[in-house]
Amino acid sequence: PDGVNIYQTQEKKNTNYITIETDVFSILVDKKGGDVFSLRLLKYPNTFENPEDAFTLLGVSDSRFYVVQSGLLSDNGPDSQKYGRSLYKSESDFYTFDDDKSILYVDLFWESDRSPITVKKRFCFTKGSYLFNIIFSVYNRSSNDYVGYFFGQLKQKNIKKDLPWYKAIGQMQSYTGL
Repeated sequence: PDGVNIYQTQEKKNTNYITIETDVFSILVDKKGGDVFSLRLLKYPNTFENPEDAFTLLGVSDSRFYVVQSGLLSDNGPDSQKYGRSLYKSESDFYTFDDDKSILYVDLFWESDRSPITVKKRFCFTKGSYLFNIIFSVYNRSSNDYVGYFFGQLKQKNIKKDLPWYKAIGQMQSYTGL
């Protein structure tokens, strides 16, 4: 598919993204929402002519938007209709396996002056595995119960620049195989 422009942005030291490199993935996580904005499969080539170019499963480019979003919806955050998506913090902007470890944890944290809660969004990776987990932990500093709803979605949009507006109205997005 198209080149993933988000990597060019990352190379310019854009601190809105966290890079995660495992033995099978190269992933960009957006700190806004903690969403997976790019995922490349390092052991699978994009083309046979250029086997070093990893296959892009998820990504954002000039013609495509395909990401994984997850979060907790609540009036107290981290995600809410009133305040939008949360902005997470992390200890680093780059994570990879330590030589002697087979599990990699990437922790994102959210807290706000407007809310009595703190949220940890943890990505868990295991060497050699294409499966990874995302775990939310909520720490409530008030005596009131926290009520939140988990959401997870694949968000997709194909951007067709040369399509006239009257042909684009009502088009249904379909699975692209990517």
